[in-house]
Amino acid sequence: MERLFIGLAGIAVILGIAVLLSSDRRAIRLRIVGAAFALQAGIAVLVLYSSFGKVVLGEMSGGVANLLGYSQKGTEFLFGKMATPEIGGQSFAIAALPVIIFFASLV
Repeated sequence: MERLFIGLAGIAVILGIAVLLSSDRRAIRLRIVGAAFALQAGIAVLVLYSSFGKVVLGEMSGGVANLLGYSQKGTEFLFGKMATPEIGGQSFAIAALPVIIFFASLV
């Protein structure tokens, strides 16, 4: 129960900071903010407490893992042996940047 109150306090602090930093506080629509938090809480309950939600989340994470695999294969095609971790490790540019470019092109 204590963890619940800590989470709610965290949400209240984040909302308070957002209101304090807002340049136009009257433009904040509480109905939209409340609906967004309710949607997020609903998705959390679906994923954490239902077997259907766990299966869907598992399938989605498997799909993202497959996409990362395709990105790794493309990086190996482009950079050759430099892209394999066994050959002296990977630099940030060779490991991360092609993945970022790959996902950016999908969006």
